[in-house]
Amino acid sequence: MPLVEKPQLLYNETSLPPNREIFIKKKECSFTVMLCGSSGTGKTTFCNTLFSSLVKPPKTDDNFGKEHKQKEVQIEKTKAIIEEDDFRLNLTVLDTVGFGDFINNKDCWDVVTEYLDDQHEKYLLHDQQSLRIQRKDSRVHVCLYFIKPVSYGMLPLDVVAMKKLSKHVNIIPVIAKADSLTKNELDSLKGKINRILQAQKIDLFFPSAVYSADEIARDLSQACPFAIVATTEAANRKNEGKIGRTYPWGMSEIENNDHCDFLKLKDLIINNHMLELVQSTEKVIYERYRQEQLTNRKNGIPKLNKAHYERLNEEKAFIQKKVEEMSMELENTFKEREEKLTVVRDDLNEELAEYHDKVRVLETQLDALRNYKGSNLKK
Repeated sequence: MPLVEKPQLLYNETSLPPNREIFIKKKECSFTVMLCGSSGTGKTTFCNTLFSSLVKPPKTDDNFGKEHKQKEVQIEKTKAIIEEDDFRLNLTVLDTVGFGDFINNKDCWDVVTEYLDDQHEKYLLHDQQSLRIQRKDSRVHVCLYFIKPVSYGMLPLDVVAMKKLSKHVNIIPVIAKADSLTKNELDSLKGKINRILQAQKIDLFFPSAVYSADEIARDLSQACPFAIVATTEAANRKNEGKIGRTYPWGMSEIENNDHCDFLKLKDLIINNHMLELVQSTEKVIYERYRQEQLTNRKNGIPKLNKAHYERLNEEKAFIQKKVEEMSMELENTFKEREEKLTVVRDDLNEELAEYHDKVRVLETQLDALRNYKGSNLKK
């Protein structure tokens, strides 16, 4: 697919509410998309295909090797400015580099959830300031979670991660590389994923009929999870004018709803429901975060992130260990003093017993002397 250097955005102005189009064009808008999933699922290719532009540069062998040498998940940020018909959009694409790529992926989603909460925290702290200057909205409006096209549905990591992330951002599940499955296999996989999502009660983003027709919103909701095919290469001469991947046995067209759900996902994110994603982030996710934070902590006090908690836990463990060592030292000192006092007490008790024996002997002698004197006086 031929890419252009300057990004372009094709959006449907008629999908906006009355007078909303004029209001949006007067000011710049920000839209942040997060691409979450393991490496090799085609996140970069999909992003460039979605915006018909080279938003994210393709990964080279050197970059791919460096990513796999790191020991934790990192958030890679890419920014682009999209303009069309006096509409200016500040686009930010976030990639979760290293997510699910390690042998031990325990708590790998914590880095992502902390980043999402940090953006809400920045917005919240600005709301608490007395002078509100123009602020930049860095909150993530939608997270596209890329699922590998495996026959058994979803990995346990995907289930847990989506359940954790759904509380912090709008989640849209995406089946990557759908052209590797047949039509029957893809329908079966969608059914398995939907059953898992319903059983685990994972909260996903579904479009409403407020921003588009009922039929469109229903079709978009039924297409979830979206099966996508992406490519950055131009079609061959025989299929000129069509975008897709060519194979010896045919072509998988990206803009053909019978082959994949790319157009439906594009309608959901860009054409019809971009504004709904922004407002859902503002009115639902951010509001929930704001109420939770203002309820659990005092006004003006910043939230501690995981690094601060780890540092405080280390300091707490160090202090606790120091207290235990001092307690043991004092206890040993007390024991030594107690033993010495016990020896001194025993010596004093023995000495006191000897004095008592001497006193009894003297009292016996005194009584004998008194009796002797009394008998002499009677004579």
